[in-house]
Amino acid sequence: MQKKPIFHNFAFILDVINFATALSWFCAYLALFLKLKREKNVVGLSLQTILMLVVAECNHVLITAVLSSHYHVELGLDFYLCDCSTALLSAVTFAYIYFNFYETYESNRDTFGLNVTNFIICWISRAGRSNHFIQKKSNKYYPTSQKIFWLTVYILNFFLGSIIFFLRKSSSPPIISFWESYMDSLLSLALLPQIFMFYNKKPRKVSSLLAHFVAFILLARVFMLFYWILYPLFKLSIVPGRRLHIFSESLNVTFLMHFMYYFIRSKLNGENDIFLPL
Repeated sequence: MQKKPIFHNFAFILDVINFATALSWFCAYLALFLKLKREKNVVGLSLQTILMLVVAECNHVLITAVLSSHYHVELGLDFYLCDCSTALLSAVTFAYIYFNFYETYESNRDTFGLNVTNFIICWISRAGRSNHFIQKKSNKYYPTSQKIFWLTVYILNFFLGSIIFFLRKSSSPPIISFWESYMDSLLSLALLPQIFMFYNKKPRKVSSLLAHFVAFILLARVFMLFYWILYPLFKLSIVPGRRLHIFSESLNVTFLMHFMYYFIRSKLNGENDIFLPL
């Protein structure tokens, strides 16, 4: 008989962490809606990031539902209160912004995908080519990259998702396993366009509410990181790919640590806005 985990009788703590994750998501979008109400614009906000969060969260709900049906496992209340609510909140937020504030969207600064695309084109062209050829190629593909740059992260994520897929051990059907791997890695990259946008201007000043949006998203990822780390101490069941969940959540936290340092420092200094280094 398999030995029970040391904190088996306190498994409710994992549920508390799960609810704390959902609460952090709610606080993040609350900060965003307060920004919209006060400032009447989405200046400084990356719609690439918001869209990636919507895609990742909605697909997470679909994956959970499919796996539940496949393994004949009943979904608990936490699925509807946490997973479904955050996915719905993400989708509603994106739609609300798109239909009401899109004219204030700084598309000329939300260019993470565009810059990555141009970097890749130049890097590929540079091998054994002259600077004139590189410039010619960049100019040739620039109009195209402007039109499809928002797809860049999704395309690059295919490779990261594939690595996770081949490393994870899952009893799920391959297509579902890859789907889950792809969305896990996409969520890890979701905040990169927003962070890039913060640094893509001078002076690098971030409004308090927008900074709180990112901070609460990070807090949600920290809760999920703790959830997966602590899982074996509370639950007897084994979750396939748990270590890779830890890896993807760790990426989330790592990408945002630099920003969070200046966020915390600004708050400790009593500053309203967040000032990032030049």
